[in-house]
Amino acid sequence: MPSVAKRVHAILEEDMFLLEALSRGIVKYRGLARWLVNERGIEANEETIVSALRRFDPDDPWDLKPAKEVLAGAHVNTRSGVTALVLDRELVCDRVEEIVSAVDIRHRERIRIVQAGDRITVVVDDRNLDDVQDVLKGGLVAETVPDLAELEVVAPADGVETPGVMGMLFAALSVRNVSVSFVMSGYPEQLVFVPKEDLFDAYEAVEGLIASCDSKS
Repeated sequence: MPSVAKRVHAILEEDMFLLEALSRGIVKYRGLARWLVNERGIEANEETIVSALRRFDPDDPWDLKPAKEVLAGAHVNTRSGVTALVLDRELVCDRVEEIVSAVDIRHRERIRIVQAGDRITVVVDDRNLDDVQDVLKGGLVAETVPDLAELEVVAPADGVETPGVMGMLFAALSVRNVSVSFVMSGYPEQLVFVPKEDLFDAYEAVEGLIASCDSKS
């Protein structure tokens, strides 16, 4: 059976979230040691695991510097009060123009549309929800996801070729216990949708990540 140190190091090498959290000081050795016992089933006392964590020195560590440089140049905008409508693509493929026309994008009203598989997801501001739903009468809406908020993370364009950017973003949100409802990508903007009640925590998580990257920490 592998030693405690080998098991601990193997878990760290497979989990970018843990590596980033440790490097930024978001989690402490003792807290992580308790998590490894409770969640990963490592049978050892806390001191032994802490010692293994302190000795961790990966043979081929991930180089997060390029991703941090991208995030250092990012900024985040937020908007609360949005709703997602999940539609059957086959039923609404000839109604997309009507859906878009229901929102006055000339006055910065939001509408986001993405197709994945046999579904189309439309995200609109709540103020435009009734108008869009009028277009989709007759059972065209398969699912409604209300009470969402949007984080628009705008990063430098070269981030599309930089590994680890989205991993670090999701790690930062996960550390703050923020649940991501779904994501839309239109690089350089990444649109992250979270429950409205989590908006403040999500914003602080992303702003904190950007600040830490900007300070080269």
